[in-house]
Amino acid sequence: MAPMRNREEWLAESMLELADTLVPGFEPLPYWLSVAGRFAELTNTSVRLNATADQGTGTVVACTDDRLEAATLGEVLIEEGPGADCELTGDPIVDVRLDGAAESWPRLAPAAYALGFRMMHAFPLRLRETSLGSVTLLAATPDRLSEGNFRLARSLAEVATISMLQRRAVVALTETSGQLQHALSSRVVIEQAKGLISSKLDVSMEEAFKLLRGYVRGRNLKLNEVATRLVERSTAVAELLMLPEQGKTLPPGGRKPPAAQG
Repeated sequence: MAPMRNREEWLAESMLELADTLVPGFEPLPYWLSVAGRFAELTNTSVRLNATADQGTGTVVACTDDRLEAATLGEVLIEEGPGADCELTGDPIVDVRLDGAAESWPRLAPAAYALGFRMMHAFPLRLRETSLGSVTLLAATPDRLSEGNFRLARSLAEVATISMLQRRAVVALTETSGQLQHALSSRVVIEQAKGLISSKLDVSMEEAFKLLRGYVRGRNLKLNEVATRLVERSTAVAELLMLPEQGKTLPPGGRKPPAAQG
């Protein structure tokens, strides 16, 4: 791996990159791959990151080393190891030697050791009670993580978590705002249609709405769509007076005429 550039410059670039989650066309996988890459560059390790997708549905796995995607190790890392443990506790787990970890992780430790790894670290992607996943670092040497790198790695995890949660909040707010706007627009169109029916047929607004609602129900249509067609004049108000089952015309008040007396 190439040596890190100026440390302060690297840190500034990393934080800016991790914070930029509101860019148009944002995709979770490329973002988490960038996060994993920053961890690998900082600590000179192989990195596997597990995180929930953009809106909490499904899981994204980002690896900087093909060995961490192989079935012999990738599937095991989901179920056991420092990554799985720190997701539960919310605390980083660092400086775990693999030659002494078989008791804690009987499947993971020997599998990782056989692939050439000697030390493991893990950081949670967590903010208070909300967990997005974890980052697992596997080193080829038994070197301990320096205090400086520990602090920076924890900061990377925190910034990435906060940035993703902020994105989720903005997306959810935007969707809610859009739903409210759609509901308001629908209500406005329905009121316009009621006013048009009332004017054309010389009935009250209440009677106008009854006519509109009866027309919609009788033909299994959507209220907003019919109201829009009325306002746009693609459907004539007179059509509301037609009985769907008989093709007869209702009086303006919307009620069937009395049956003929024998």
